[in-house]
Amino acid sequence: MKKIFRFVGIALLLAFVLIQFIPNDMPGNEAVKGMDIFEISDIPEEVSVHLKNACYDCHSHAVNHPWYASIAPASWLVAKDIREGRKELDFSAWGSLSLRDQLKLLVDISEEVHEETMPLPIYTFMHADARLNSEQREAIIRWAESYAEALLE
Repeated sequence: MKKIFRFVGIALLLAFVLIQFIPNDMPGNEAVKGMDIFEISDIPEEVSVHLKNACYDCHSHAVNHPWYASIAPASWLVAKDIREGRKELDFSAWGSLSLRDQLKLLVDISEEVHEETMPLPIYTFMHADARLNSEQREAIIRWAESYAEALLE
């Protein structure tokens, strides 16, 4: 029985080492100057802190890769989440969006934050500063709504 556990342990360790050589295709941080929402909009400090802590690692080109982003299989999940997050909303490309797209995304932000589907629970599990309390959520929702109104003026 001990031989079986030892064999399984060695096999798992070997598999772990081998998967480190599979590329994770981590998205880069090549932001375009003058397009980031913080460069073209006046966002209140209270809201900007929450957006950067809770959103920017998946929804921008200013990603702070955590230590586990270099270790497979976690690196694959991190890369996938960043790619999907940027596909849905990329704060670093905000200036390239049409007014219609910006308004739609502001409504989406408000809804996702209100429904507590964003930030993702798997992200907040590893990033305590990304956890939003009800007051912080309300601040983001108010900002998104007022920003949308300002865009319409």
